[in-house]
Amino acid sequence: MARFLVRRIATAIVVLLLMVAAIFALQQLSPADPARAMVGDRATPEALAHAREELGLDRPFVVRLAGYLGDVARGDFQISYRTKQPVASDIASTLPATLQLLVAAAVFAVLAGLILGLLTAHRGLLVSAVRALMLTGASIPIFLLGLVFLLVFYDALGWLPGSGFGTGPDGPTGFLTIDTLLHGRFDEFWNSLTHLIMPAIALGAGPSVGIGRAFGSALTTVLNADYVKTARLKGLSWTGIVFKHALRNCLNSALAMTGLMFGVMLGTVAIVEKIFAWPGVGNYLSISIRTTDVPAITAVAVVFGAIFITLNAAVDVLQTFADPRISLDATSK
Repeated sequence: MARFLVRRIATAIVVLLLMVAAIFALQQLSPADPARAMVGDRATPEALAHAREELGLDRPFVVRLAGYLGDVARGDFQISYRTKQPVASDIASTLPATLQLLVAAAVFAVLAGLILGLLTAHRGLLVSAVRALMLTGASIPIFLLGLVFLLVFYDALGWLPGSGFGTGPDGPTGFLTIDTLLHGRFDEFWNSLTHLIMPAIALGAGPSVGIGRAFGSALTTVLNADYVKTARLKGLSWTGIVFKHALRNCLNSALAMTGLMFGVMLGTVAIVEKIFAWPGVGNYLSISIRTTDVPAITAVAVVFGAIFITLNAAVDVLQTFADPRISLDATSK
């Protein structure tokens, strides 16, 4: 197990370095001119040349790449062209809101996916209805789902707030829902929770279908195994068979799909934040793209990529606990 963990961490570090290098290379290939975006369209040729020298654009690519890798390792993502502040501080102020949304959406996606998987593996008339619901959920674009939520639960029924993040005290976690609880402000906790419900469900609805399909398929296969048939002949109920014999053998499929679906959520969080005016990194990225803020765009891509790589490494570790044979197979190669 220890050798597997060391190898997995080393692999994650190498992939992270390659990802940062690839993002930097794509930035250099972009038709957008960082110097022009920095000084403006009306800048003189002398000012433009000075900006290119200040940004290091006159140096060789390898030198610039090495410098950028060193800056990223120190947490330096340069200065935003739009806010004129360090990009690292901009991201630090918006990342907690995005992480709170991602965590809430991931919890919803996993729980809903497991429930959908259990229902699809169960025999009965309910299976067809659940599968139709999953097909519908997978077919609805995320922006359309968010707009439907706003029209129904905010505009028509008035049950939930349509935009914003809520208000509350500054706390140690940066998660508004947790910090309001730590300070004992239950009214602000409820307010922040109601702001979180629609964006989290909109972000996690599609991934929950993917998790449910993977888990339901694996569970159906396991339930047809000989040892499960033997357990059924002994008089065990369907629920007892699932939770005592079949569930652990299906967790790997659910975990693997959860890692992939988290990547989907990272790719669509900007859309959800824009629809619900959520003050997170995704919204910051949307504004940065419109203003050609290259350092901000690059930094967000690096941060999101690092989150995805870290999460997938964590999923691999969790899979070894669910099935220790994975670590044995990996270390034997």
